[in-house]
Amino acid sequence: PSFVASPAGPHDQERAVIATTLSLTGSCVSAFVASLWLRGGKFSMVDIQNATLAGGVAIGSAANLAVMSPAEAVTIGVLGGLLSVTGYAKIQPTLEHYLGIHDTCGANNLHGMPAILAGISSAILIGYSGQESGPSRKRAQHPSHTLPCDAPHHPAPGQPDAAGRVDA
Repeated sequence: PSFVASPAGPHDQERAVIATTLSLTGSCVSAFVASLWLRGGKFSMVDIQNATLAGGVAIGSAANLAVMSPAEAVTIGVLGGLLSVTGYAKIQPTLEHYLGIHDTCGANNLHGMPAILAGISSAILIGYSGQESGPSRKRAQHPSHTLPCDAPHHPAPGQPDAAGRVDA
């Protein structure tokens, strides 16, 4: 989470950490389910270890965007985990058999495909947030659709607020 949140501003850093943690949680859960399902009832630790991290890759470029609800971050993580396990269980063997491409480190499954998902999800979130019915409007109208970091920040006494004013 800290790697994804570091380039963001102070308010966006909180949002990015929360969204990344939720995305990692979603990818972890979906990794177990997908591995069990795609591997014939047995877990593959390679699938699980790598797909758990795929949620962090998948939310990377969208973590500090206007996420309307925590469900969006979890959904991106679940999709990242499913995509990664599918890559390990189905796509990688196909690439090896037909094209002779052997991805020894699983870079395509852990970084490549979830990064494409990250680009697509951030493009959708950017496009959606520009509409009048987008997340920023809905967040103001529906407080239940907010992340904890959306609460107003009140500086400590003697500290400047966002406009640089100091309250005595």
